[in-house]
Amino acid sequence: MKLILKSSFFSCALLLLVAWASAQVTFNQEMNYKNGWEGSRAVTQTKSGYLLVYNSLQLTNGYGTLNIVQIDSNGSNVSENVIRVNPDYEFLADGIKEINDTTYIIMGSLAKNNPIQVSSFILAINEVGDSLWFQTYDLGHGSEGFEQGIVTNDGNLLHVGAAVVDSFVSYPNPTNDTLQVALVKTDLLGNEIWRKVYPNAHHWEVGRSFVELDNDDIMVLVSTFVGNFKKTMLWRLAPNGIVKWQRLLSSGTWDAPLDLILGTDGFLYLTGYTSQNVLATGNGFVIKADTAANVIWKRQYGVSGKEDFLEKIRLLPDGNIITAGSGWRNSPFVTHLDAMLIKINASNGDTIWQKFYNSDGVYENMEQDYFWALDVCDDGGFIMSGMTGKPAPTHQNAWVVKVDSNGHVDYTTDINDVANTQAVLVYPNPTNGLVNFKGLPKGLKNAKVYSLLGKEVLNQKIDNSINLNKLATGIYLVVVSDKNGTSLLSEKVQVISN
Repeated sequence: MKLILKSSFFSCALLLLVAWASAQVTFNQEMNYKNGWEGSRAVTQTKSGYLLVYNSLQLTNGYGTLNIVQIDSNGSNVSENVIRVNPDYEFLADGIKEINDTTYIIMGSLAKNNPIQVSSFILAINEVGDSLWFQTYDLGHGSEGFEQGIVTNDGNLLHVGAAVVDSFVSYPNPTNDTLQVALVKTDLLGNEIWRKVYPNAHHWEVGRSFVELDNDDIMVLVSTFVGNFKKTMLWRLAPNGIVKWQRLLSSGTWDAPLDLILGTDGFLYLTGYTSQNVLATGNGFVIKADTAANVIWKRQYGVSGKEDFLEKIRLLPDGNIITAGSGWRNSPFVTHLDAMLIKINASNGDTIWQKFYNSDGVYENMEQDYFWALDVCDDGGFIMSGMTGKPAPTHQNAWVVKVDSNGHVDYTTDINDVANTQAVLVYPNPTNGLVNFKGLPKGLKNAKVYSLLGKEVLNQKIDNSINLNKLATGIYLVVVSDKNGTSLLSEKVQVISN
């Protein structure tokens, strides 16, 4: 009887686990309005789905808009609110934060009259993306903005970023020579309570991220320059913004900090990009430190000698951490960055798993793909947003991806309905010249062929075949797209010349 009950228990547990996993909806979407530049640094889960915030540069008049998309729990777009402050040359959202179930704040920078005079802003919206209130803050007189906002323990809002306090050339032509960390505390309607613009500890400083401790002290992650090299600092502030101490954490030549969280274990976890030379490529990093800025461990992630960034870091319910950014897959056929997600053991920094993503599921293509925002979802999965750069240098789309708890995504949910390249037959491969494609759409298409060094060696119109007989023996990347530039195929082909 005990054996039967035990077996039944595990059977039920297995069924529940399967049901939970199957409930993890995944999707992959691009926001493409044929403008020159679209990118997203803000995405969050809501009680009914998701809110995606992205920036769009209008080629027709050079102005920018802030676009807020409501996405339902299945990944379908419900509505879109396009916000423009006339005239605005730039409208960039750097983050979104939930205040309660019905209110969210977006923070960033706004160039109201020209591309030089940039102000910080806060925009409050409801759960469907409608505007509630909007406030701007002139913290100095130059390129400034908010990087992050939080709800404080006393129920107000606190925002961190940077301000230009220029002492060399007066307004309206700042030199940006004194970029300084700025904090602004407001009530829930954006009314200012206090502000602090801090003298530089070193030079050219930006508050990238921050957390509030249980005693209301504030830990700020600061990007600074020591000499000509970027470094990572932690500042500890009193609840009123007064500095208690400022300490360097950097050991590399070039350390660019980007995000900070507080773990349930009481330790700080921060992420960014590190290199031994400002001109060289480097790796993403994660640092675990205590609240006195003592480093517990520092680990680097990515392919050595490549260019890897870890933009955002979040805490998981199991006590581990997840971080999102961009990196290079360890493959000789990869010539561009892919978006990247890494689950990390918080106790020692070991990688639990690492996944790469591309907007069309084809990794050996000519796109640059980035994750710039990250949120942990109630179903155990993750939602990321960023940008995918198309082969045309002025064509970049905002991009949002929802994955399950293991980092998997179903690319058939792509709203752009990109052709499934796995269904296309490429033959013969290897070849001594002619290569045929079976399964591509009818009509003329454009084919580009690249060497493993990324050099374009052939570019021509094709139907269902291409002749590579003029190429030297080697392995090449063949990229086929339709007349609109949509990728149809990206396949490595081995050429054996006669």
